[in-house]
Amino acid sequence: MRIVSKFIFLIFILLSSLSPSYSASSVDIEKRVVLHVPRDQLQFSIQLVSNPTTGHVWQLCKDNDKKSVVLVSHTYHAPTHSLIGASGFERWVFKKTLAESLSPKKITLCFVYMRPWESQPVKKILFDVMF
Repeated sequence: MRIVSKFIFLIFILLSSLSPSYSASSVDIEKRVVLHVPRDQLQFSIQLVSNPTTGHVWQLCKDNDKKSVVLVSHTYHAPTHSLIGASGFERWVFKKTLAESLSPKKITLCFVYMRPWESQPVKKILFDVMF
């Protein structure tokens, strides 16, 4: 048993040394994703991998379109396994406004992954929502 636990610890150390390190002074990743929402579907959700034990959380950018969609809920879902420090995910549920559900439109929702007390995000994702 001691040999197995030492082996697991060694693998953990090796894998943690391979994980990327992020600098709070610059955006590490900027990604753009297209999300198609059927016109008759009033609500849609976005799930983002998150690990609040690091202090990082997803936040909506301030310049998002607040006339076309309304935030219904934002929840964190813990990982299903018991590994310490494992990532879960954040689920953001939006509802289209009545006027927007009738006509085709494209909006962009911007999310940043950052520590609330820092000024620069480590990740930024733009969702081009088509409905």
